[in-house]
Amino acid sequence: MKTARLFSLVSLVLAVGVIACTEHMVSPPPVATMPFPVRADVTGTTISAVRITVTASDLAQALRTTLARVGNTVSGTLIIPVGRARTIAAAAVDAIGDTTHAGSVTIDVKPGANPPVALQLKALSGSVPITIGIDSTVAALPAIFLDTRMPPVTGRTIIVDAPPVSLVAQVVRR
Repeated sequence: MKTARLFSLVSLVLAVGVIACTEHMVSPPPVATMPFPVRADVTGTTISAVRITVTASDLAQALRTTLARVGNTVSGTLIIPVGRARTIAAAAVDAIGDTTHAGSVTIDVKPGANPPVALQLKALSGSVPITIGIDSTVAALPAIFLDTRMPPVTGRTIIVDAPPVSLVAQVVRR
């Protein structure tokens, strides 16, 4: 009888310990990300969208987005986690979903400003290539902007994406 009670008590303590440890292991630390405005002139092509995939050995799953053609432009913003060897692959597709252009580039993403990147998409048929401009222009916003436009909350990140300027600021004090 004593053995059964002792076994039950030890089992309970172990179960509580496992649950407590699991609770701390489930939540991974937040990953820093950087916004990258993307823009391509697609004049002279039949593409209707560009599918972009970002992969890296330390990303659990690929990041995917599709940017639709508006007029003669494809544009949007990629949010890419900070880290080494981020492969950005793009495929331009026509109205029926056939891939017309493809290309990829590998970059290191660091916090703050990153150098602009030109992702060259080669035509799979035809001869009109597409260049996708990927940029991360980061600038500090004046304190007055932060005070008048939003409640100043430490740690909050502001992203202003208004081509041709993209700004990122983080509130560091109240």
